[in-house]
Amino acid sequence: MTRPPARNADPERRGHDHDGAAFAGPGTPTWTHTTEEPILARPAVGDRRVYTGTRSGRVLAVDRTDGRVVWERELPAETVTAPVVLRSGAVFVAGFDDFGRAETTVHALDAGTGEDRWAAGTARGSRAPPVVAGNRVVVSHADDSLVVRRASDGTVAWDAAAASGDAAVARGTVFHATGDGVAAYGLSDGEPCWSRTLDGNSTTAPVAVDGLVLTGRRSGDLYALDAGTGEPRWTADLFRPAFHDDLRNMGRDGQGPPANRSAISTLSVTADTAFVGTCNAVFALDVGDGTVRWVRDLDCDYVHSSAAVGGRLHLGTADGSVYVLTYDGDVEYHLSPSNATTARATLADGALFVGGEALPEGPHSAPTSGFLSGYVDG
Repeated sequence: MTRPPARNADPERRGHDHDGAAFAGPGTPTWTHTTEEPILARPAVGDRRVYTGTRSGRVLAVDRTDGRVVWERELPAETVTAPVVLRSGAVFVAGFDDFGRAETTVHALDAGTGEDRWAAGTARGSRAPPVVAGNRVVVSHADDSLVVRRASDGTVAWDAAAASGDAAVARGTVFHATGDGVAAYGLSDGEPCWSRTLDGNSTTAPVAVDGLVLTGRRSGDLYALDAGTGEPRWTADLFRPAFHDDLRNMGRDGQGPPANRSAISTLSVTADTAFVGTCNAVFALDVGDGTVRWVRDLDCDYVHSSAAVGGRLHLGTADGSVYVLTYDGDVEYHLSPSNATTARATLADGALFVGGEALPEGPHSAPTSGFLSGYVDG
């Protein structure tokens, strides 16, 4: 039986699957499915299908071997976050509506048909993907609430007033990162455990490993907190002044470098290494003390997604490329999907699935379409 990828199988959302197989080819996609709207969500992979969402609120399920569309759903939201698919046969998705027009913004869909098992939520919805652990679905809403629902029927188990941000679950605790810092709650009852104020808005979902909670911030700092108390263990400053100086005249608006050039954008953590994606580089840090082991500069504008699988780091970038690196930082693959302007990659059983935004053929000024590709050997 095939196994779901690390993102779906691991409620700690570490981006790490030590038992999985790394991508080893082919260098061109086996299939590509195009959409009229950009795909902003990282794909989720089940036993037979790949699931993703679009900017217009559509959710698609395609056959993982040939890219054939099995079903699609239009949700009452402007944008769909990354889906989560479970062996129970459910796909969990959240949507966001900037105008607050949607009545249901969290959906548990039947993985086989796309039909609702249940639907709930708030008017504006969520920009962050749901996190599923046991019979709990954790959703951070844009109306500044953290809501934990029962996965079986969508009823509310508990909620808390909390600014919007990414969450993760580890060992019965919900870790929620926002613009103020990180807070921890009991998964079963919502009892507050601790709260820690940090500098800068959060830019990555928190990751729990070996008694630590790691979170990346807009300032370029990576914080490691004690998972039980929230006390700081170490901080790594990944800001690179020389890089910013080189870019002082290269801003998209002509007024200097784009904002957030130092922001940490992705985080994948193994037992001893944190792989941290930033503007055009990936750092490998010692989990124990935050020491930088190596830095690999990449020809891209931000790392969008990362997955550490089978001794390889798989990266999707904001220029549409996909890199596969060894844990020593050597580049083994550099894939450039045709017309892609962004790429988010997911691994499953050695196969690579990439979704993103694309430019249409002919004159263009901005991405107006999307693509989902499968690099499936055989």
